[in-house]
Amino acid sequence: MYASGILPYDIGIVTYVWKITMHLHETVDPDILSHAVHEASKRYPYFLKRLVKRSESYEIVDNNLPLQVYDNTSELRTINHKSNNYHLMSVGYSGKSIDFAINHMLAGACGLVEWVKTVLYLYLCKKHVVELHVDGIKLPGQEIPEAERQFISSEVLDKADDSDALNIESVSPSENGELPFLEYALGIALPKLTKKVYFRFEFPQKEFMQKARSFEASPVTLLSALMFKALYKAWPLRFKGIQGMITHNYRAEVGLPETTCDLVRYIHIPYPDTLSGAPLEKIVTVTRGQVMLQSDKAFALRDAKHVVDRIKAVDALPTLNEKKKYCLQNSLYGQQVIDSYQVSYVGRTDWGDMLPYIAAGDIVTEGHLMLEVLSVGDRFYASLLQEVGDEKYKDAFVKVLEEEGIVYSVSEAIDRRIPGFELPK
Repeated sequence: MYASGILPYDIGIVTYVWKITMHLHETVDPDILSHAVHEASKRYPYFLKRLVKRSESYEIVDNNLPLQVYDNTSELRTINHKSNNYHLMSVGYSGKSIDFAINHMLAGACGLVEWVKTVLYLYLCKKHVVELHVDGIKLPGQEIPEAERQFISSEVLDKADDSDALNIESVSPSENGELPFLEYALGIALPKLTKKVYFRFEFPQKEFMQKARSFEASPVTLLSALMFKALYKAWPLRFKGIQGMITHNYRAEVGLPETTCDLVRYIHIPYPDTLSGAPLEKIVTVTRGQVMLQSDKAFALRDAKHVVDRIKAVDALPTLNEKKKYCLQNSLYGQQVIDSYQVSYVGRTDWGDMLPYIAAGDIVTEGHLMLEVLSVGDRFYASLLQEVGDEKYKDAFVKVLEEEGIVYSVSEAIDRRIPGFELPK
């Protein structure tokens, strides 16, 4: 829900930096990768930005310095810092892997995936001297549609068709769910002493989708139901019920289907304790019902209006401190319903002829008890993110998968290694 223009005033404990990591079958050639990034930048000039402080506000401006590729085996380059030429995104490599990091003020997952595909395409074509086919690939030299950078505004919302939108005033709001506050506190207060990790779960798509279709479920609704069952095992003692959260991209609902900007809202899934011993099919049905209800256009238009109003309120404040204070008091994290976990899925991604060169892919961000899912060929890769290194959540999830007969493999704990972010002084 965060708008690009007001996100900087919210940055503090949370930096809104996240990344996609693509693992190849061969060691990365840094020179060819640098060439690919340079060429890809011509197709995405709107990603070449930096954040500056001007008078009593932050502004996102063009960055004419080159976006450099660097070896991140030992150190990470901070976003919006001199070491990274002040860019709001970075490209690092190590061994057979390439990290594409970005700040949410530039793009959401749909936008970053397109950038990743373009860089990989140019890299693989040059390295292997081949012509690859990928449907819809965005390449330098193409016309750049203005629609790719459109963001919500009063004018956009005025044009949005709400004739078939649901009357949501009668929809009961969700209540707060169980949350391991101590684990969050340890991750925030002692970041250098806690082990921020993720476990990569790999699911064969054919078998996983057979299971999902047997319940008339999507990948994300099935994963949410599985996470509920896992946390019920991991938290035998709770003060509140378990509530899931599924991210929902609402670009289409507000009339901006092509934008690469971050337009995401949250769908809250309250699970009553009576579902604890219920069959998976029933839990999926509850999940699907909430997703169908809360995916209605009315929710998107309401949340989009909230973002637009927030932008106007911040722009009207005269000083930087007042803008920060307003965003702190009206922070999404302070106002939103507390959810026990989060599931995010970019959606099916077409990698075309690049697939034989790709070994795996991960999406990694900040947060605790989050499943970030990426589709690569005939596999789903789900990163189970944790603020602590405890394996009880991974073990509980594994137990549920095995009980339900779902085919999977899982990695050892992997260090998240997300670049930091520096606000301009």
